Amino acid sequence: LQAALADFYLHNEQPEQARKLAEAALPLLQRFGEPRALRTARHNLAVALVKLRAFDAAHVQIALLEQMPVGDEDTRSRAEEMRELGEAWIAVGQAKEALALYHAERRLTQEVQQRAREAMLTELRAKYDADQQKAKVELLRRERAVQEQTLANQNTAHKVTAIGGLLLALCAVIAVLALLRMRQAHQRLRANQALLQVLSERDPLTQLANRRHFLAAMQARGAEPLTGGLLMLDIDHFKRVNDSYGHGAGDQVIQAVAKRLQRTLREGDLLVRWGGEEFLIMAPSLKPAHVQLLADRLLIAVAESPVSIGAEQQLRVTISIGFVCFPLPPAGLSLHWERAVNWADLALYAAKHRGRNRAVGITEAQAEDEESQARIEADFEGAALAARIKLDQVNGPLQLG
Repeated sequence: LQAALADFYLHNEQPEQARKLAEAALPLLQRFGEPRALRTARHNLAVALVKLRAFDAAHVQIALLEQMPVGDEDTRSRAEEMRELGEAWIAVGQAKEALALYHAERRLTQEVQQRAREAMLTELRAKYDADQQKAKVELLRRERAVQEQTLANQNTAHKVTAIGGLLLALCAVIAVLALLRMRQAHQRLRANQALLQVLSERDPLTQLANRRHFLAAMQARGAEPLTGGLLMLDIDHFKRVNDSYGHGAGDQVIQAVAKRLQRTLREGDLLVRWGGEEFLIMAPSLKPAHVQLLADRLLIAVAESPVSIGAEQQLRVTISIGFVCFPLPPAGLSLHWERAVNWADLALYAAKHRGRNRAVGITEAQAEDEESQARIEADFEGAALAARIKLDQVNGPLQLG
């Protein structure tokens, strides 16, 4: 309870109260072995000390925090911690520490994305290989069964031929029935394979297409560059929803946002739950002039009414969006889908860095070769300042209450 209250006071700009509660909670959490709560309390203490300008004490807590182990499932929370610490350093005018945290967070985010892509591709290949092998085995088994049935029918036909025309007609009927049964078996096999394919590419929480479906669709495209709009979306302050209301409420928020996004899109647009609180939209027929209008509609659709997370509780939710639409002027630049997703993710990060509840999009790019594209990815904000890319911003609706 002390740790939770510390987080509450910290987000309400009362760092002294947050510091006292976090310092009181730390010995108890260490005694009872609560690693996640201990990490949250120590992080909140570090942020409170920074805001109180107790820099030496803050550095001690940050050093202890960095020594704590971080699992793969906690990397997104670690990135959020870095963002909060960076915002605290900026608030007290310590630009050097804030800049170091910015670069550390970008490296962590890129490492997580790379590991996620590699793991997903490995899992996808293994799943496809297993499904293919299973289908081959089942097909061989059914072919063998059909062959055995055909042999039995032939033997029966030979016996019946000796009896006469009446029995010959009966044999013909049996052969037709066997053929129909074989066709029905093949139809059931194909239907089962199609059902397995659909289930493996569907997110169980939102019933949207999942990342596996998107990767399969992109692999089918090969090296063909993307055309149309690509938008990466993230629910703002989602960690705070889980921490304050529980993971059940977080699931309700994700489901509600998914439905609002789906209602806003057109037929032919692909909405994917990318992972956690992130979504990806691919609108292949969207023109560059219309991508900002779509981003504005999505911001309004999510934020215009609160989300019910219980019988009487309502929560206002906003999203941040990074978007890009191909081909990019002035030279009609198109990218491979992996690099296009990365550019949309960089634009999303810029939207969150500028205050969330907004969309930031790449509308022009001077990057005709691999080297210039790599420079943009290495220093995205620098590329914008140097006019190698042009960023446009769409502000979301104001939060009420």
